[in-house]
Amino acid sequence: VATAADASRTYGAANPDFTVTCTGFVNGETAAVLDIAPGATTTATTASAVGDYAIVPAGGADADYDFTYVEATLAVTPAALLCTADNQIRPYAAPNPELTVTYTGLANGDIAPATPPAAACAADATSVPDAYPITLAGGSDPNYALTLVPGTLTVTKADQIVDFAALAPK
Repeated sequence: VATAADASRTYGAANPDFTVTCTGFVNGETAAVLDIAPGATTTATTASAVGDYAIVPAGGADADYDFTYVEATLAVTPAALLCTADNQIRPYAAPNPELTVTYTGLANGDIAPATPPAAACAADATSVPDAYPITLAGGSDPNYALTLVPGTLTVTKADQIVDFAALAPK
């Protein structure tokens, strides 16, 4: 009996080496006597989504033994994805800039999670100069385990631009 062992990996990672254990030898023999030891394959690739995939043993050969194959399961688990709110700066009385997010840990050419987290900041144009938290909420993707990291919006003093022409005597 050639039995594949269960295995796991994260989304986007290469498949691990699969193990096949052979049993049922007689006369004290071991797998070392096999003409060709069985191996195992799966249909899962680095691009395969989170889920379970069959590990299929095959290919064993020996004049003295017949092979019965027992499949196993490759579990593809979510990859860690760090979602960080980008820090922003704006002057007092200006509107908030676009709130953006940087992702660390994307795989397979993904550019964002299926449902990106929403960024928000309580500061508005009337907020006094200070630091305000940029929060992230929500977001999901079956291939990732999201970790949300807040950022900071820094409101600075307004630039004082003096129109000297308007001040000149007429």
